[in-house]
Amino acid sequence: MLTNKDGARMMKRSIIILLAAIIVVAGAALRFFPHEKPRPYLPAIPAYLRQGKIALLKINNISSLRNADTLKAFFDSVEAPIILLNNQRYILVAVDYEKALGTYPLTVIREGQEIIEDSVRIIDGRFPVRRLSFPYEPAVAAKKDRRVAERIRTDRSVMRNALTRKSPNQLWDDLAFGFPLDSIEITSPFGTTRIYTNQKQGRPHTGVDLNTGFTPVKSIGKGRVLWASGRQLYLEGKMVVIDHGQGIISLYMHLSRVKVNDGAEVNYGQIIATSGQTGNARGTHLHLNVRVGEALVDPIQFVKVFRAIAARK
Repeated sequence: MLTNKDGARMMKRSIIILLAAIIVVAGAALRFFPHEKPRPYLPAIPAYLRQGKIALLKINNISSLRNADTLKAFFDSVEAPIILLNNQRYILVAVDYEKALGTYPLTVIREGQEIIEDSVRIIDGRFPVRRLSFPYEPAVAAKKDRRVAERIRTDRSVMRNALTRKSPNQLWDDLAFGFPLDSIEITSPFGTTRIYTNQKQGRPHTGVDLNTGFTPVKSIGKGRVLWASGRQLYLEGKMVVIDHGQGIISLYMHLSRVKVNDGAEVNYGQIIATSGQTGNARGTHLHLNVRVGEALVDPIQFVKVFRAIAARK
Protein backbone atom coordinates (compact mmCIF):
# COMPACT_ATOMS: atom_id res chain seq x y z
CA MET A 1 0.00 0.00 0.00
CA LEU A 2 1.38 3.40 -1.04
CA THR A 3 1.85 6.04 1.59
CA ASN A 4 1.42 9.76 0.98
CA LYS A 5 5.21 10.12 0.88
CA ASP A 6 5.51 7.37 -1.74
CA GLY A 7 2.86 9.07 -3.87
CA ALA A 8 4.65 12.42 -3.65
CA ARG A 9 7.95 10.83 -4.68
CA MET A 10 6.32 9.12 -7.67
CA MET A 11 4.64 12.37 -8.70
CA LYS A 12 7.96 14.23 -8.47
CA ARG A 13 9.70 11.51 -10.50
CA SER A 14 6.98 11.68 -13.18
CA ILE A 15 7.32 15.45 -13.46
CA ILE A 16 11.10 15.17 -13.87
CA ILE A 17 10.70 12.50 -16.57
CA LEU A 18 8.10 14.65 -18.37
CA LEU A 19 10.35 17.73 -18.30
CA ALA A 20 13.29 15.72 -19.62
CA ALA A 21 11.13 14.41 -22.46
CA ILE A 22 10.03 17.95 -23.34
CA ILE A 23 13.66 19.13 -23.46
CA VAL A 24 14.65 16.23 -25.74
CA VAL A 25 11.73 16.84 -28.09
CA ALA A 26 12.41 20.59 -28.17
CA GLY A 27 16.08 19.99 -28.98
CA ALA A 28 15.16 17.66 -31.83
CA ALA A 29 12.68 20.20 -33.17
CA LEU A 30 15.33 22.91 -33.20
CA ARG A 31 17.64 20.64 -35.17
CA PHE A 32 15.01 19.88 -37.78
CA PHE A 33 13.51 23.39 -37.85
CA PRO A 34 16.40 25.89 -37.55
CA HIS A 35 15.52 28.95 -35.53
CA GLU A 36 16.60 32.39 -36.72
CA LYS A 37 17.73 35.02 -34.27
CA PRO A 38 16.13 38.47 -34.45
CA ARG A 39 16.05 39.93 -37.93
CA PRO A 40 18.96 42.14 -39.02
CA TYR A 41 18.68 45.82 -38.34
CA LEU A 42 20.48 49.04 -39.13
CA PRO A 43 21.75 50.49 -35.84
CA ALA A 44 22.83 53.90 -37.10
CA ILE A 45 20.58 55.40 -39.74
CA PRO A 46 21.90 58.96 -40.06
CA ALA A 47 19.53 61.77 -39.15
CA TYR A 48 20.08 63.05 -42.68
CA LEU A 49 22.35 62.84 -45.72
CA ARG A 50 23.40 65.82 -47.81
CA GLN A 51 23.15 65.92 -51.58
CA GLY A 52 26.26 64.41 -53.18
CA LYS A 53 27.24 62.32 -50.13
CA ILE A 54 27.33 58.60 -49.34
CA ALA A 55 26.78 56.48 -46.24
CA LEU A 56 27.73 52.87 -45.44
CA LEU A 57 25.05 51.30 -43.23
CA LYS A 58 26.09 48.11 -41.48
CA ILE A 59 23.62 45.22 -41.43
CA ASN A 60 23.76 43.57 -38.01
CA ASN A 61 22.89 39.96 -37.07
CA ILE A 62 23.75 38.94 -40.63
CA SER A 63 25.28 35.64 -39.45
CA SER A 64 21.93 34.55 -38.02
CA LEU A 65 20.20 34.66 -41.39
CA ARG A 66 19.80 31.77 -43.76
CA ASN A 67 20.38 32.67 -47.42
CA ALA A 68 22.02 36.00 -46.52
CA ASP A 69 23.41 36.18 -50.05
CA THR A 70 19.88 36.76 -51.34
CA LEU A 71 19.59 40.12 -49.55
CA LYS A 72 18.75 43.13 -51.71
CA ALA A 73 18.55 46.76 -50.62
CA PHE A 74 16.60 49.60 -52.21
CA PHE A 75 16.94 53.34 -51.67
CA ASP A 76 14.06 55.33 -53.14
CA SER A 77 13.00 52.16 -55.04
CA VAL A 78 16.41 51.92 -56.78
CA GLU A 79 18.64 48.98 -55.87
CA ALA A 80 21.52 50.01 -53.59
CA PRO A 81 24.71 47.90 -53.48
CA ILE A 82 25.21 45.59 -50.51
CA ILE A 83 28.98 45.46 -50.18
CA LEU A 84 31.33 43.19 -48.26
CA LEU A 85 34.09 44.94 -46.31
CA ASN A 86 36.13 43.44 -43.45
CA ASN A 87 33.76 40.43 -43.45
CA GLN A 88 30.79 42.70 -42.74
CA ARG A 89 27.93 43.64 -45.02
CA TYR A 90 27.00 47.28 -45.59
CA ILE A 91 24.35 49.04 -47.64
CA LEU A 92 25.93 51.74 -49.80
CA VAL A 93 23.50 54.66 -49.92
CA ALA A 94 24.57 57.23 -52.51
CA VAL A 95 22.79 60.56 -52.95
CA ASP A 96 23.15 62.31 -56.30
CA TYR A 97 24.24 65.95 -56.12
CA GLU A 98 20.92 67.00 -57.71
CA LYS A 99 18.65 64.70 -55.67
CA ALA A 100 15.46 66.51 -54.68
CA LEU A 101 15.23 67.30 -50.98
CA GLY A 102 12.90 65.11 -48.95
CA THR A 103 12.56 61.78 -47.13
CA TYR A 104 13.05 58.56 -49.09
CA PRO A 105 12.37 54.92 -48.18
CA LEU A 106 15.17 52.46 -47.47
CA THR A 107 14.23 48.78 -47.53
CA VAL A 108 16.02 45.43 -47.39
CA ILE A 109 14.40 42.36 -48.93
CA ARG A 110 15.32 38.69 -48.56
CA GLU A 111 13.71 36.07 -50.77
CA GLY A 112 10.94 38.48 -51.70
CA GLN A 113 10.09 39.41 -48.10
CA GLU A 114 10.81 42.81 -46.59
CA ILE A 115 12.91 42.48 -43.43
CA ILE A 116 14.04 46.09 -42.92
CA GLU A 117 12.01 49.22 -43.53
CA ASP A 118 13.33 52.69 -42.74
CA SER A 119 13.87 56.07 -44.37
CA VAL A 120 16.63 58.59 -45.06
CA ARG A 121 16.14 62.36 -45.14
CA ILE A 122 18.04 64.28 -47.82
CA ILE A 123 19.01 67.88 -47.14
CA ASP A 124 20.76 70.63 -49.10
CA GLY A 125 24.35 69.92 -50.17
CA ARG A 126 25.51 73.45 -49.30
CA PHE A 127 27.53 73.68 -52.48
CA PRO A 128 29.61 76.84 -52.90
CA VAL A 129 29.05 79.38 -55.69
CA ARG A 130 31.98 80.76 -57.68
CA ARG A 131 31.70 83.68 -60.12
CA LEU A 132 34.31 83.54 -62.87
CA SER A 133 35.70 86.44 -64.87
CA PHE A 134 35.80 84.62 -68.21
CA PRO A 135 33.27 82.89 -70.52
CA TYR A 136 32.57 79.19 -70.77
CA GLU A 137 34.77 78.53 -73.78
CA PRO A 138 33.08 75.37 -75.15
CA ALA A 139 29.81 77.32 -75.45
CA VAL A 140 31.60 80.08 -77.36
CA ALA A 141 33.29 77.55 -79.65
CA ALA A 142 30.06 75.61 -80.26
CA LYS A 143 28.26 78.82 -81.18
CA LYS A 144 30.94 79.68 -83.74
CA ASP A 145 31.32 76.17 -85.17
CA ARG A 146 28.54 73.57 -85.35
CA ARG A 147 31.15 70.84 -85.62
CA VAL A 148 32.21 71.51 -82.03
CA ALA A 149 28.66 71.04 -80.75
CA GLU A 150 28.33 67.84 -82.78
CA ARG A 151 31.62 66.52 -81.42
CA ILE A 152 30.53 67.16 -77.83
CA ARG A 153 27.27 65.28 -78.46
CA THR A 154 29.16 62.38 -80.04
CA ASP A 155 31.62 62.26 -77.13
CA ARG A 156 28.77 62.00 -74.65
CA SER A 157 27.17 59.18 -76.62
CA VAL A 158 30.46 57.26 -76.76
CA MET A 159 30.93 57.63 -73.01
CA ARG A 160 27.39 56.48 -72.24
CA ASN A 161 28.05 53.31 -74.25
CA ALA A 162 31.33 52.71 -72.41
CA LEU A 163 29.63 52.99 -69.02
CA THR A 164 27.11 50.27 -69.91
CA ARG A 165 29.88 47.65 -69.73
CA LYS A 166 30.22 47.92 -65.93
CA SER A 167 30.21 44.76 -63.81
CA PRO A 168 27.47 43.96 -61.25
CA ASN A 169 30.06 42.12 -59.11
CA GLN A 170 32.32 43.64 -56.45
CA LEU A 171 35.76 44.01 -58.04
CA TRP A 172 37.54 45.92 -55.27
CA ASP A 173 38.96 44.29 -52.14
CA ASP A 174 39.42 45.05 -48.43
CA LEU A 175 41.90 47.81 -49.24
CA ALA A 176 38.74 49.59 -50.41
CA PHE A 177 39.52 53.03 -51.85
CA GLY A 178 42.22 55.68 -51.54
CA PHE A 179 43.21 59.02 -53.04
CA PRO A 180 44.59 59.24 -56.60
CA LEU A 181 47.51 61.52 -55.66
CA ASP A 182 50.13 61.43 -52.93
CA SER A 183 49.24 65.00 -51.98
CA ILE A 184 45.68 66.36 -52.13
CA GLU A 185 45.07 70.07 -52.78
CA ILE A 186 41.53 70.90 -53.87
CA THR A 187 41.25 73.80 -56.29
CA SER A 188 37.56 73.40 -57.15
CA PRO A 189 35.37 71.42 -54.71
CA PHE A 190 32.68 68.98 -55.73
CA GLY A 191 29.31 70.56 -56.46
CA THR A 192 30.60 74.11 -56.87
CA THR A 193 28.24 76.20 -58.99
CA ARG A 194 30.49 78.03 -61.44
CA ILE A 195 28.95 81.08 -63.09
CA TYR A 196 30.71 82.19 -66.28
CA THR A 197 30.41 85.65 -67.81
CA ASN A 198 28.45 84.32 -70.80
CA GLN A 199 25.88 82.42 -68.72
CA LYS A 200 22.94 83.53 -66.59
CA GLN A 201 22.86 80.34 -64.55
CA GLY A 202 25.78 78.48 -63.09
CA ARG A 203 27.13 75.13 -64.12
CA PRO A 204 27.53 72.57 -61.29
CA HIS A 205 30.94 70.96 -60.95
CA THR A 206 30.27 67.22 -60.94
CA GLY A 207 33.73 66.20 -59.75
CA VAL A 208 36.64 67.59 -57.78
CA ASP A 209 39.67 69.40 -59.25
CA LEU A 210 43.02 68.57 -57.66
CA ASN A 211 46.08 70.73 -58.15
CA THR A 212 48.95 68.95 -59.90
CA GLY A 213 51.90 69.46 -62.14
CA PHE A 214 52.50 66.58 -64.51
CA THR A 215 52.03 64.09 -61.70
CA PRO A 216 51.49 60.29 -61.58
CA VAL A 217 47.80 59.46 -61.12
CA LYS A 218 46.79 56.32 -59.21
CA SER A 219 43.65 54.22 -59.37
CA ILE A 220 41.54 54.87 -56.28
CA GLY A 221 40.76 51.15 -56.04
CA LYS A 222 40.97 47.73 -57.63
CA GLY A 223 38.93 47.31 -60.80
CA ARG A 224 38.83 46.99 -64.57
CA VAL A 225 39.51 49.71 -67.15
CA LEU A 226 36.41 50.63 -69.17
CA TRP A 227 38.01 53.45 -71.15
CA ALA A 228 41.62 54.38 -71.74
CA SER A 229 42.72 53.97 -75.33
CA GLY A 230 39.79 55.82 -76.87
CA ARG A 231 40.13 59.14 -78.64
CA GLN A 232 40.72 62.37 -76.77
CA LEU A 233 37.40 63.98 -75.86
CA TYR A 234 36.65 67.65 -76.46
CA LEU A 235 35.75 68.52 -72.86
CA GLU A 236 37.39 65.76 -70.81
CA GLY A 237 40.58 65.44 -72.84
CA LYS A 238 42.51 62.22 -72.35
CA MET A 239 40.66 60.15 -69.80
CA VAL A 240 40.66 56.86 -67.89
CA VAL A 241 37.46 55.25 -66.60
CA ILE A 242 37.69 52.39 -64.08
CA ASP A 243 34.87 50.04 -63.11
CA HIS A 244 35.14 48.93 -59.47
CA GLY A 245 32.02 46.79 -59.64
CA GLN A 246 28.53 47.07 -58.14
CA GLY A 247 27.94 50.32 -60.00
CA ILE A 248 31.00 52.14 -58.59
CA ILE A 249 33.00 53.94 -61.29
CA SER A 250 35.89 56.42 -61.10
CA LEU A 251 36.80 58.83 -63.93
CA TYR A 252 40.13 60.67 -64.32
CA MET A 253 40.18 63.60 -66.77
CA HIS A 254 42.52 66.10 -68.51
CA LEU A 255 45.41 63.60 -68.52
CA SER A 256 48.60 64.16 -70.49
CA ARG A 257 49.49 60.48 -70.74
CA VAL A 258 47.55 57.23 -70.25
CA LYS A 259 49.43 54.15 -69.00
CA VAL A 260 46.73 51.44 -69.10
CA ASN A 261 44.63 49.84 -71.82
CA ASP A 262 40.94 49.08 -72.20
CA GLY A 263 39.95 45.93 -70.32
CA ALA A 264 43.07 45.85 -68.14
CA GLU A 265 42.73 44.87 -64.49
CA VAL A 266 44.23 47.45 -62.13
CA ASN A 267 45.07 47.33 -58.44
CA TYR A 268 44.53 49.77 -55.62
CA GLY A 269 47.13 52.54 -55.92
CA GLN A 270 48.42 51.43 -59.33
CA ILE A 271 49.70 54.27 -61.53
CA ILE A 272 47.33 54.58 -64.48
CA ALA A 273 48.23 57.95 -66.01
CA THR A 274 49.99 61.31 -65.74
CA SER A 275 47.93 64.41 -65.04
CA GLY A 276 47.88 67.24 -67.56
CA GLN A 277 45.86 69.93 -69.32
CA THR A 278 44.06 68.22 -72.20
CA GLY A 279 40.47 69.00 -73.15
CA ASN A 280 38.70 72.01 -71.64
CA ALA A 281 41.20 72.72 -68.86
CA ARG A 282 42.83 75.86 -67.50
CA GLY A 283 46.16 74.80 -66.06
CA THR A 284 47.41 71.32 -65.21
CA HIS A 285 45.12 69.51 -62.79
CA LEU A 286 43.27 66.24 -62.24
CA HIS A 287 39.49 66.22 -62.45
CA LEU A 288 38.15 63.19 -60.55
CA ASN A 289 34.58 61.91 -60.76
CA VAL A 290 32.97 59.09 -58.77
CA ARG A 291 29.65 57.52 -59.74
CA VAL A 292 27.58 55.05 -57.74
CA GLY A 293 24.93 53.79 -60.11
CA GLU A 294 23.45 56.94 -61.60
CA ALA A 295 24.47 59.12 -58.64
CA LEU A 296 27.38 61.54 -58.93
CA VAL A 297 28.94 61.90 -55.48
CA ASP A 298 31.77 63.79 -53.78
CA PRO A 299 34.96 61.77 -54.50
CA ILE A 300 36.79 63.05 -51.42
CA GLN A 301 33.97 62.16 -49.00
CA PHE A 302 33.50 58.82 -50.79
CA VAL A 303 37.13 57.83 -50.17
CA LYS A 304 37.10 59.07 -46.56
CA VAL A 305 34.01 57.01 -45.67
CA PHE A 306 35.49 53.81 -47.09
CA ARG A 307 38.90 54.41 -45.53
CA ALA A 308 37.37 54.94 -42.09
CA ILE A 309 35.68 51.53 -42.19
CA ALA A 310 38.58 49.71 -43.85
CA ALA A 311 40.83 50.94 -41.02
CA ARG A 312 38.72 49.08 -38.41
CA LYS A 313 40.43 45.74 -39.02
